[in-house]
Amino acid sequence: MNRLINSGFLRYLLLYAIFFTGIYFYFYEYRTQTIYGDDLSVIKEQAECKGLSDIIAVGKPVSKFRPVSGVISAIEIHFFDKTESDYFRFNVAVQAFIALMFTAVTNLLLKSFLLSALMGIIIGLSRFAYYNITQIMCGGPLEGLAMFLFLAAIYNIVAYLIYFDNERTKSQYYYLAWALIYANLAMYTHERYMVLFPLIIFISFFHPLKNKLSGKQKMFISFLAIGSLFANFAIKKYVYHYHFFVGTGTSPIATDFNLKRQLGFLGDALASFVQFNSGEEYQIGVNYHHITDVHYALVMTTIACIALVLGWYMISNIKTGIVNNPSFKYSVKLNLILLIIFFVVLAPAVSTIAYMQRWLQGPLAVFLLIVCVAFRYTKAKMASKTMLLVLLMVVYQISDRMYIIQLNRNFWMKGSEWVTSCFKDLVSHDFLPKSTNTIYILTEKLNPNTIEGMNWNLWRGYFFEFYQGKSKQIRYLDSMKFTDPVQLKYMIDFDRKTEQVILYTNGLFMYTDDVMRERDKYFAEHGITAKK
Repeated sequence: MNRLINSGFLRYLLLYAIFFTGIYFYFYEYRTQTIYGDDLSVIKEQAECKGLSDIIAVGKPVSKFRPVSGVISAIEIHFFDKTESDYFRFNVAVQAFIALMFTAVTNLLLKSFLLSALMGIIIGLSRFAYYNITQIMCGGPLEGLAMFLFLAAIYNIVAYLIYFDNERTKSQYYYLAWALIYANLAMYTHERYMVLFPLIIFISFFHPLKNKLSGKQKMFISFLAIGSLFANFAIKKYVYHYHFFVGTGTSPIATDFNLKRQLGFLGDALASFVQFNSGEEYQIGVNYHHITDVHYALVMTTIACIALVLGWYMISNIKTGIVNNPSFKYSVKLNLILLIIFFVVLAPAVSTIAYMQRWLQGPLAVFLLIVCVAFRYTKAKMASKTMLLVLLMVVYQISDRMYIIQLNRNFWMKGSEWVTSCFKDLVSHDFLPKSTNTIYILTEKLNPNTIEGMNWNLWRGYFFEFYQGKSKQIRYLDSMKFTDPVQLKYMIDFDRKTEQVILYTNGLFMYTDDVMRERDKYFAEHGITAKK
């Protein structure tokens, strides 16, 4: 027991409970209460799996190989079934582990459990983590778990880098080996984290202070890192016939790369890290151009605090003289390596055909580590520089909270969830009974985007199979034009026992009786006889 207490196990256990409770209530109002879209597609894939080989191949329709996420998703579905609240709690648990792991990483640098825990809060409650919480299959078991494994790899990388600045009980080689293990697990949860392997090769040869790895150990680590990448390539290429680099959907990064677009995404991402929320508002909630004056003042205060932390770090050390300041030279080298890690981890997020803030979680964590190094090696009174860092944490978190409120209002997925929840209400109140085979969705502004969006929301009717045990066919009508031969045939063959018409405007409305009255009137005027 004494060993557990001395190792900090109990305080980390208590901190995890605090993180879990805080994250639970922080995101509670944003939780997903209806399963839809990509989550439904994963559940459908899992339902069709006949064994472990199928489970680890979940993601095949979009050319993704994510066996770790596939196995965890299968376990979740087995235990949670249709209970959305259980999925939410699981996602919160994963997010709490992310916050805890980041606390452990920052504690290596800050050597202050309290300040590290405050840093953990920023990661745990980040607006970039919104998707981790709200999406039941693509959140916790995919984005969240991958982020946790990424941070576990980063923990071992940082422990390796600062080996001579801490009382480490294991060898440098030990930490680099574990970094490789976690990097593999992260890559097989989400492909973007394959970028860890070139980084591991790089830091095995270039160390900011002193590298005690032997030549054989460096070569062996490099061999394992290259072998890990080649194994992933071989599995994708020769087993599943995928592209090696695949971005959004099934988009190959190599062929869809556009320098002007990617530089624009890079600018959006860099601005977002310092609270200038940038990008398309349906993806990010609200652009910084449209925030309130109070919020803008918070953003400017955040930037000022970041500038002060970094500026104070530079000025306080330069005053003492660089030649006689080995700790400063060491910290500069350490931050340069962290900066390389930052841009390498950021690269996959800005290299595809879209820009989504959930991909910025990893780079945000590394960015905050750079701030931690600057704080640690600032030559000033501890109380003074701590007050500045705490101020930065507070204004950063308040600004982030204001952004996340707008994100929940404007994010395109919230609109998709709302539409799908309307269908769920119709199902739960038996307005769309199991006996209904076909649904006609009637809207005045029917276009390909409406059809594609609705098909994605309901995953081509699987939504009904999931909640009712029976799928339904969905057809679309652009107002009720009886002169249209296709729509006329629908109305002639219409079976009121197994078919329903739904009006889609600012909500969903059962419209079968209204359409039947119009149909019967039109048919009587034109001498048309309905079959049923």
